[in-house]
Amino acid sequence: MMKKITTIMLLAFALGCTYPMGNNTSFGAPPGSNQQVTGMTIVGEIDSMNQGYIIRGKTPAEIFTILNPDPVRLDPLIKNGRTVEIQVRVVSGDNVEILQIDGREYP
Repeated sequence: MMKKITTIMLLAFALGCTYPMGNNTSFGAPPGSNQQVTGMTIVGEIDSMNQGYIIRGKTPAEIFTILNPDPVRLDPLIKNGRTVEIQVRVVSGDNVEILQIDGREYP
C-alpha cells in the first residue's frame, strides 16, 4: 500500500513539473511587469565618485550611474550643487544615459 502511494505521488510530481503552465509568465515576476521603462525624469543632484558620475535622485530617491558623462557640462552642476530635472533613458537597473538637463539637450 505504501509503495502504491509513493508511486502515485512521484507520478503526480513528475506530471506537475513537466505540464506547461496556463500562461507564459516567469516565476517571481510581479503581475503586469511585461512593460519596460525606457525613459524617465529624475529630480536630483549630480555628483562624482571614484567610479564616475552619479545622480543622487530625490524623485525617485535612488542613486543612478551616468553612462554618458560629459565633464564639461556636469562639473559646473557639481560645483553649485543645485537640484536639477534630468530626462534619462534607462539602460539597465540604475544605469542611465542623460538626454536633457533642465530642458536643455545633453551632448
